[in-house]
Amino acid sequence: MRQRGSLTFWVSEDLLENWLTREKTGERGASPQYTDAAI
Repeated sequence: MRQRGSLTFWVSEDLLENWLTREKTGERGASPQYTDAAI
């Protein structure tokens, strides 16, 4: 097996609170799941 590296990143509490979107688009199809800040 090859040894793989790891990547750790930290996010602030306010970003976690806004990670998932709560708004509905009202259009056909699925609404976005993640906010622009999360992406």
